[in-house]
Amino acid sequence: MVDTFEIWETDPMRGGGCACNPVRISQAQADRIIKVMREREETVKRLRTDFPMLRFERDIVHPQRPRSSYPDHVRELLDEGVDPPLFFYDKKFVHGGSFPIYEELKAIIERARN
Repeated sequence: MVDTFEIWETDPMRGGGCACNPVRISQAQADRIIKVMREREETVKRLRTDFPMLRFERDIVHPQRPRSSYPDHVRELLDEGVDPPLFFYDKKFVHGGSFPIYEELKAIIERARN
């Protein structure tokens, strides 16, 4: 059986309203969002290389998404008011509230594996 590391992130566009009522953002705001998304993707790529035995899964926590659509372990934390992003190692909560830099995430995974 392969261990799984889950990352449940906030929707980077959540401040921009719903798709039915879009809000304009500045180019600087768009550039910041793109930069953060690229940095996170690069972090996860590096982790996949460092931990080839792990399956990495990423998904979005969105305010318009029905709570019933989340797995139980994610929904429970959301119902308790824990802010995303949420990180799980084999459904065990290991970090939340911020997206750590690469070195911190690597250490979180190493602790969870032991």
